[in-house]
Amino acid sequence: MLTGSQDLVSPPRIARALAERIPEAQLLEIPGARHSILDTRSRILQVAARWSACGAAHQLPERAAELAALPVSATDLALSRGLQIALAAERYSPWRLRLESARAERARLQRERARSDPRPHRGRLPRANAPTRCELRPSRSPGRCAPLS
Repeated sequence: MLTGSQDLVSPPRIARALAERIPEAQLLEIPGARHSILDTRSRILQVAARWSACGAAHQLPERAAELAALPVSATDLALSRGLQIALAAERYSPWRLRLESARAERARLQRERARSDPRPHRGRLPRANAPTRCELRPSRSPGRCAPLS
């Protein structure tokens, strides 16, 4: 298992507790690393995968400082920056703003309706002149309803 010592999304204490519950799990805590270590520090992932494939994963935790010192590749930097830009674009997307505006308007209308009509409502109110079950599926005998099933 990989975790970063500065991961705020999945803190290292959670990773430690999880590693204790998984039989034969090895936890590799990288000093100074944050969340999304697999995306932002791919060289660490490559080394950990190779060592695990060779059966030397148990030696990785004692080399965590060396792994943290591996340089970040240009690809990792570009990917990390691209993710930051995509998240910012999503935050300010006109579609997202429209959706939030529509939700706020719907909530406002529901509050206004609740103030003007104090009865508790669950779902839709019955429509005036709505057909009854008997009108929807009459039976052959007059005055009796046919079963709906």
